[in-house]
Amino acid sequence: MRLLALFCMSMCMLACNSNIKGSPASVQANEQDVEKLYGLGIKYYIGDSVLKDTAKAIDIMQKAAEFGHVGAETFLAYSYFRGDGVDKNYDECVKWCTRAAEKGDGEAQTLLGKCYLDGYGCKVDTLCAIKWYGKAAENGLDEALYALHDIGVKPYIKATKKFVKNNKYYLKWDK
Repeated sequence: MRLLALFCMSMCMLACNSNIKGSPASVQANEQDVEKLYGLGIKYYIGDSVLKDTAKAIDIMQKAAEFGHVGAETFLAYSYFRGDGVDKNYDECVKWCTRAAEKGDGEAQTLLGKCYLDGYGCKVDTLCAIKWYGKAAENGLDEALYALHDIGVKPYIKATKKFVKNNKYYLKWDK
């Protein structure tokens, strides 16, 4: 019951703050409220302190993503990609993935690379796939380095220490 009240209060605060334009305090409050909204969505998704409800989690994440929360955008992208709580929809996946990837989210960049490589929700474009995998690799995502290797691209960045430690044979690329 308390979480329902918290959710309602958050939504009211978001609605009230969106009517106040130009005030730095309202912008800060909106960011905090959106972060709380995202946290509430995660709680419903995993069933932390509330009954697990994937549909409600998706609905809450949709609201947070519409306010520009990068984590919520990435969450929605993966949900649409896997069909987790929503019907599979690769076009929606690419839409949310692009928004998050352009903000620098490595997970979204990796997924967007996969979408371009395999043609999920977009035309196959290996150069775009390499671009997004490269950005994700620069953000330290080892999965992106694996993908670049599988495509046959020599990484143009230094591998993370964790990646090098666990995959010594990749050091041959530097020769």
